Amino acid sequence: MFWRRNWEDEISGSEESPFLECRHLLFEEEADYPICPSCGKLIKKNLPQNSVDRSRLFLICQKVKRVWSVKIGIASTLLILILSYLLPQLIGGWFLWTGNYGFSRFIPSSSHNPTLFSVTLFGYIPLFIFFVARERVKRFFTFSLGIEHFHKILYSWPVQLTLFIFIIILLSIYVPKFYEMEGESLIAKQIQLTPAQHVKGVELFVFVNMLCNWIVAGLLVIHQLIDRRRTWWLKEANEAYLAGGC
Repeated sequence: MFWRRNWEDEISGSEESPFLECRHLLFEEEADYPICPSCGKLIKKNLPQNSVDRSRLFLICQKVKRVWSVKIGIASTLLILILSYLLPQLIGGWFLWTGNYGFSRFIPSSSHNPTLFSVTLFGYIPLFIFFVARERVKRFFTFSLGIEHFHKILYSWPVQLTLFIFIIILLSIYVPKFYEMEGESLIAKQIQLTPAQHVKGVELFVFVNMLCNWIVAGLLVIHQLIDRRRTWWLKEANEAYLAGGC
């Protein structure tokens, strides 16, 4: 049949590491799903034997793949990582270029000095730990720790929103002190600065780093929305198949 080649290409053997290949970790109510709701690949043991059902499932797979949130998949994670790296340099460079601070870069050129990203990363870390994971990663740790019954609670919107607000508050209180300390050390190397320029430079250094943190936090919220929408569409595709629809 015209769809057989595509069908065979869809099937995953799941022989790789769980970090590289989804192990199709399904909850009790998802036991019969032919499409994995976390990675979108077909689950070999749940494939229909009837050729008509196979054709119907293939059509459903093709439809759900055209949904924008399913299409971009891991691309949103890569985009956030790339932007997170570029933001400190771009934003910091723009402020220094458009303002009069007495110096053109926060960190003097030297192979022994860190990049601005390595400083900003201090604030990124808690955001990445809690909010960059996609559905397959969440399921992997949920099943590894044996807390499947608490998955929906742990990753529900009320819990995630509360955790997000808590981390933002902590970042607002403690991280600026770290950035101020780093700024004092780095900007002190700009020996041509007046005391007033030094203070102004440190304030800008803190602002740039915190602004990068807020932007990345917003991107991670969008990332989570996309990933949840993606999982929702994959679950809908499974329900449509099991209900006999197309």
